[in-house]
Formats: sequence, structure tokens, C-alpha cells
Amino acid sequence: MIYLGAYTAGTVLPYAVRFHDDTGTATDPTGPGAKLRGADADWDAQTAPVKLDATTGLYGGTVDTAALADGLYLLHVYGTVPTAKTVGTVLAFQISSVDAAIKAKTDTIGALAVTVSSPVAASGAVTLYASDDYDATHGRSIDFTVAVADVPNLAGATVKLKTTQATWTATACTSDGTDWTIVFEPDAADTAAITDTRQNYELEATLADGDVVTLATGELIAVMDIPAVP
Repeated sequence: MIYLGAYTAGTVLPYAVRFHDDTGTATDPTGPGAKLRGADADWDAQTAPVKLDATTGLYGGTVDTAALADGLYLLHVYGTVPTAKTVGTVLAFQISSVDAAIKAKTDTIGALAVTVSSPVAASGAVTLYASDDYDATHGRSIDFTVAVADVPNLAGATVKLKTTQATWTATACTSDGTDWTIVFEPDAADTAAITDTRQNYELEATLADGDVVTLATGELIAVMDIPAVP
């Protein structure tokens, strides 16, 4: 028996086997067929395998897993070779909805619907001027808006904006019931420490229960300060 792996329901699973006669020579079978066995222990006939790539003895097909429940399945592929002997191969695979659930969660990392206010471009890249202050009272703070439905409860959370050269803590994290608004106000000393013109950023929350959650990722672009000439 050959184990093919675990798949989520809905995957079209391809398979292929090679038929041989008693001498070990590849040969085309007569009456090739395939049957699938699941948890109910019944062997259900599948579409007969066909010759692949015009190659002697190579036969295969596909299994539509859309209607299959979670569990282990056996696929029996068989046929009769010229010695009048029926031979076959058993392939095993598993259907698991858990893998799909995990993938759905990991796919959201860095891909949540996050809106960032000035100084940010529509692409989500944060552009800062080194040695500038970003005070909310002057309308220059860096504001992230995250949908409440997309993230855990951020009440009591500590949210940080992390780059390879700096880490800033949010000065405010409030909700209107629909969105969380997260505000950062780095000062001139903070932004002066940024010397790389391009680097990645990560918006990360440490929740009230201690769990750490990445809310968004993106690129930070720094425009270097031009010193005053005496």
C-alpha cells in the first residue's frame, strides 16, 4: 500500500500506477478499474483508469474528493495482465478539514483589511521623514484602522509598530464597535534613529491574556534628513 498524503475535501486527486506481468515487464492490462473504500467499508466503483502519456503499463485517473468526509480512504487500482493474472495496487489518502482551517488562519497573516492614515500611501507603505515629529495634535500621527471582526479583542492590548531598526508602542488603541484605531506618535529622536531607507514593518499586538498576534505587515520608507547648512 502506498500513502499519498492528506488532502482537503474538494481536491481533485490525481493518481497513476504501472502494470507489470509475471516477468516484471511493463504491460497494458485488460479491464482496468478502480474502487474507493471509506469509513463505511464499501468499495465504490470509480471511473476506470486510462493509459497515460502513451506509456506501456502506465494507467491512472483522478478522484473527486468534493463529497468525501474526513477520514482515511483506500483506492484499489486493478487490471488483468497477459498471463491472465489479475494484479493491482492499493493507494491510501486522508481527507482532513483541519488542514484547511489552519491554512485559512495562516493565510490571513499580513493580509487583513488594514487601513493606514497619513503618512502612508494607498499601497500601505509608511513613508517617514527622519528627524520629524509625528504628533497627533498636528494631524501627523500614524494611524492603523483594523476591522473588529478580523482580529481578537484588543482591549487592554499593547500594540507595537516594529521595524528592523526601531520599535514604537501605540499611544492609543480604541474601538467604535466596527473598527479598532491604533495610533503611533514617534518623535524626532525616534525617527532620527531610522537610517535604512527601506525596511519591513510589522504591526504586532500583545493581548491582555499574553497572546501575541501579528495584525499587519508592510514596508517602511524613510526619507533622510538634510542637515542645515550654517
